[in-house]
Amino acid sequence: MAHARVDRLRIGIESLWFAVLAGVVALDPSFSRPIAIAILASSAVFQVAEPFVLRPLLRRFIAGSLALDALSVAVKLALATALVSATGGAESRYHLMYYVPVLSGAVAFGLIGTIATAALASLSYYSFAYFADPDFTLPFINRGDLALRMIFLFLVATVVNRFVTLERQQRLKLTEAERSLERSGRLASLGQLAAGLAHEIRNPVSVIQGSAELLQKQVEGDAKGRELTGMMISEAKRLNATVTQVLDFAKPQAPSLERCDLRAPVERSIALVADRAKRSGVALSFEPPPQPVWAQADAGQVQQAVLNLCLNALDASTTGGSLTVWVRPSASGAEIEVRDSGKGMSPQERERIFDPFFTTRADGTGLGLSIVHRIVEGHGGRVNVTSTAGAGSTFTLSFRK
Repeated sequence: MAHARVDRLRIGIESLWFAVLAGVVALDPSFSRPIAIAILASSAVFQVAEPFVLRPLLRRFIAGSLALDALSVAVKLALATALVSATGGAESRYHLMYYVPVLSGAVAFGLIGTIATAALASLSYYSFAYFADPDFTLPFINRGDLALRMIFLFLVATVVNRFVTLERQQRLKLTEAERSLERSGRLASLGQLAAGLAHEIRNPVSVIQGSAELLQKQVEGDAKGRELTGMMISEAKRLNATVTQVLDFAKPQAPSLERCDLRAPVERSIALVADRAKRSGVALSFEPPPQPVWAQADAGQVQQAVLNLCLNALDASTTGGSLTVWVRPSASGAEIEVRDSGKGMSPQERERIFDPFFTTRADGTGLGLSIVHRIVEGHGGRVNVTSTAGAGSTFTLSFRK
């Protein structure tokens, strides 16, 4: 989706500039050289075919959109240089053709890539003047005009890149807001359903667990009987824990906000998972800063959120892995970061991790991260996630002062 929007934006900007260039050609009665006409026609064909034919074809052989964008800019730059060369070099009025690759780079790349593209275009154009007259002594080369044209290449490139960057940021914010609104609607509906089901399940499960515990006392001398009743009790407790988690999700409590040193709830969460991390062979690391890290927060809910993240990280990690937790002040308040070296997530999984009941584990409930998201949002904060498949995940919880 993002690549499609970038492609449409680039096509629109370049097509508009191509129309301007075509108007210049139409008003130029001297534009009759076959080679120049062939180059301009080739450029037009490439402009039309590149997004719809060439790019989909090249995606089979070239991995990554950045490499395809670089190749596209390089071809457009070569065509622009060829046209300027065929129409008089430094004297050519078709130096406007250099704006096509420059605009393409401004849309496709970041600021550094944009400046690099403008620099290459400027050097290509400058080379005609330099090789024709290294000392700038011939009358047809005006040093001021040449410098002004090169400056405008950089100016247009940076302005368009800034516009595109702001547009992308606004789209990301809008998309995130739409997802949050959609998620809130689903949470409300699912919460009502889950609460009813959880209450209906908890009562018979409690009866089953109590009966199994009584039965276990009566079969003390029967090893097989003790094993079976032990399994019943263990599974009943696990189901009861799941029901408790569903109820926590379905009926979240509003946070009791107060000035809180976040080091304390994080330390309690670390203490609760330390033994499990040791048994799993995962290196657990947390070094609290020497100074208090203040935020407006509910210490109990913060502890629950960090505990859920740590348990989730341990489930995703294997023996020899690592789990590191940080707490630190930030410009807006405070941050808690939980980083693991586990299996990570694909972009598709990343988009759904906060959806209730979404899980990639066979024994998971899919509620842990939903609860984390709800707790942090209830505090007026944000949850940022970075993850790469096979390289672990990092969750950053932001809280206000």
